[in-house]
Amino acid sequence: MVVQLGDTCIIPSPKKFMGDRRTVHWSQDWGTQKSVDFCFIPFTCPKDSSGAFLAVEIAKMKEFQQSCKETPSDPDDWTCDETTYQFTVDQRFKYGQNNEQTWRFLVFQNPDYKPFQHRFSEVADSTDAMTFLGNISKSYGKYAEMVPNGGSVLSALKSIVGDDLHSF
Repeated sequence: MVVQLGDTCIIPSPKKFMGDRRTVHWSQDWGTQKSVDFCFIPFTCPKDSSGAFLAVEIAKMKEFQQSCKETPSDPDDWTCDETTYQFTVDQRFKYGQNNEQTWRFLVFQNPDYKPFQHRFSEVADSTDAMTFLGNISKSYGKYAEMVPNGGSVLSALKSIVGDDLHSF
């Protein structure tokens, strides 16, 4: 399954990823050039343990953070000593997905922006968020199915075509 409208997702502290800002470049509206900074944050969706990245426009980070709530810690989970946060996917999010529609990433940005999906997948490839997701996939057996294609995050990214981001 993939993340859907209304799903609750879990992220590590966004502060951990703020230093790894990436600029996404595109043109829209008959050639108007855009260059916008984003923070890429890994997320998981507890309903099925799926996960991907969330790209948050830096100028919208405060709005995004206000929609997040601290996740209650699990007293039985001694492997995690970091605070996590949860957010609910609503209509402010856009998404991109692979051709098979088995892997979906999220984007939180100015709703007037119109970048193609591949603009995010090209930039996300080398982010700390993707390294984080890849390490989880390699390290923890129960998360190995988190991303399609045998747990390969990069394979999923490379299968995304140059389509518009979708709205929920």
